[in-house]
Amino acid sequence: MNWIKSIGPTELVFIAIFFLAYLFFFFRLKRASAILNSSSRSVMVKFFLRSLYLGLMITALLGPSFGITEAEAKTAGKDIFMAIDLSESMNANDVSPSRLEKLKLDLIQLVNQLNNNRIGIILFSSDAYWLTPLTFDLDIVQNYISQLDTDLLESNGTNFSAPIELIKNRQTENVKDDRGQILLFFTDGEDFGNIAKKDITDLQQNGLKSFFTGVGTEQGGNIIKEGKLLTDKDGLEIYTALNKSMIDQLAKWSGTVPFFLDNQNNELNALINAINNVENNLVDNRKIIIQNNKYLYFLIGALILVSLDVVITVKLLKI
Repeated sequence: MNWIKSIGPTELVFIAIFFLAYLFFFFRLKRASAILNSSSRSVMVKFFLRSLYLGLMITALLGPSFGITEAEAKTAGKDIFMAIDLSESMNANDVSPSRLEKLKLDLIQLVNQLNNNRIGIILFSSDAYWLTPLTFDLDIVQNYISQLDTDLLESNGTNFSAPIELIKNRQTENVKDDRGQILLFFTDGEDFGNIAKKDITDLQQNGLKSFFTGVGTEQGGNIIKEGKLLTDKDGLEIYTALNKSMIDQLAKWSGTVPFFLDNQNNELNALINAINNVENNLVDNRKIIIQNNKYLYFLIGALILVSLDVVITVKLLKI
């Protein structure tokens, strides 16, 4: 037999009060019987009866468990992949304090709204890498997001095809994986790769919904790193602007609407609503062993004895 809780201060107090009260009662009864020269043995019937149902009540309170039941635990949610652009242009100052720092704050807020979903992170610039596999541990995801920096990847521009290839490879390896999947792209839209419409539509045909979020402004800004403006080989300051037309095109290919993040226009809540509107699917299904709590049997037994205690009367002193 197992117990949900152990005997604690509450149970010990009840036991102590019961026995101290009866000890005082026995003492007074013993004195009375000595004065009257009579027997008080019949009171022991009540004492044992009350001790028994007090013990049963305390046992029920401790939650005795024996016997097991096998149950199926299902969790409904989504598998969400976050593809985050870490190219040098994400350090641009057209969004305060920078595109990347603004995005990190918004992503932490986004993760807070995605309970019961598994999240995985892909980092990309010219190449793409898995930062975290899919996980329910959102604290770890937020911790990784808070540490994002463009120095984590070698940056030679932005290539949208790289993270898409990672997702395609995963889908190929998990052909029997029927979980609902969402791909969230966060980028300033500067693509120096060679992405094609088929790259996006292939994901959609495999059951993956793609949302594209542009970070930055069309007015653009300079790239600041370690407090200094980045310059090209000719010493000219590097200027970068949000490629809105690219974000619009990618969203159109995926059959969704684009979203944008900057200091004046923040469409994070609209993105959260779009994610929530995607139908949940089974993301976790496992069998668990449950120990049966049998407290009710002990409680019923105690109540029966309490009823008997009320019905049965005994003479405290026999003269």
